[in-house]
Amino acid sequence: MAKKKRKNNKRSALKPIKLPTWLVVIGVLTIIIYSIGYMNAQRRHAFPIVFSNISTDTPDKADILFIGDDSALLFNPQIAQLINDISKNLNRPAVIYNYADANENIFRTFYKLKQVKDLAPIVIYMGGASEFYERLIPENIDITYLNYKLMSNEYISVIHTLFPSFKKYLMIPDKNITLNSTPEKGKFKSDEIQKYLEVYFKQYEIELRNIVNYIEKNGSTPIVLTSPVNLLDDQVNACPASQNEEIKKELEQIENSLENSMVKDALAKARELNTETFSNARVKYLYGKALYENGSYSKAKAELIYARSLNCTPQGAHPIINAIIKKVANSRDVYIYDFDKELNLYFGTNELFLGKREAQVIYYEKLRKELMIMIKDILTI
Repeated sequence: MAKKKRKNNKRSALKPIKLPTWLVVIGVLTIIIYSIGYMNAQRRHAFPIVFSNISTDTPDKADILFIGDDSALLFNPQIAQLINDISKNLNRPAVIYNYADANENIFRTFYKLKQVKDLAPIVIYMGGASEFYERLIPENIDITYLNYKLMSNEYISVIHTLFPSFKKYLMIPDKNITLNSTPEKGKFKSDEIQKYLEVYFKQYEIELRNIVNYIEKNGSTPIVLTSPVNLLDDQVNACPASQNEEIKKELEQIENSLENSMVKDALAKARELNTETFSNARVKYLYGKALYENGSYSKAKAELIYARSLNCTPQGAHPIINAIIKKVANSRDVYIYDFDKELNLYFGTNELFLGKREAQVIYYEKLRKELMIMIKDILTI
């Protein structure tokens, strides 16, 4: 009699579940994209900056709030008189608070502005003169620059517009730059500054538009000002791509001629070198300086503005930053006082600056009177 096979009651070993390849790929991509979004959650622009321990002693209820950098601080001596001028037709003295800080870039300004609970009816932006004090990029600029290019792409910009929250998923994670309570002087490599400036100018425009939008959405009226550029400030240097040893030697000769009051000799050499070089900030500056010493103020002014626009070691107020301020003000139809233009109308005829940044008192007095007119127009007094 044949034996029946016994059934094996042992459970068979669990076999791994095989998922379709496409499902695995989608899962991995989802995790990566989510991780990127999480790391970029606080990012609003190409710069990977985060704020930490920023002192925000927000002002009490004010009628007028100044924001910005050293440009606004230099206006402090005029505020008492501005209060008197405005308050003549009011039932109480106007309250003005200067919320600006030294070496404060526009990103710090906007961060602080958003901490103010009760925004003043008038907010005056006097900034743009400290934008290159801090370094807002990691040691390697490549990822920051790539994010900037991604955000500038026409097709990706459409996605940003239609789906703003998607921005954080499209940007490549970058090493964060932490901004603490006190701005720290940054150092820049000569071979990265042009990329940095390209990114910065675009991000500055975006942030200034954000500031104007924020002020208006809170029911307040913005006033923006350009910062005066000291065209004769010697801190102008060429970028490496426009410089070589031969040009350096010729620049030394021109500088020596200017130092020894050999103006005609310096002018002839600078004019010739200017025609032989392309976009060399130092050449442009010395050519402008020679024109200035020769009494050709109008031509000198044009060359010196161009020189500062090309400067690879930018400090203080900048012609391109001022151009952006005017562009944003005109496109948004907001009040603007072109302080730089009004001051440099007297270029070559008067001593314009007390130091590298501070204008002569007479120009701050004129600014005060112009602001009073705007403020009275806004308050209809």
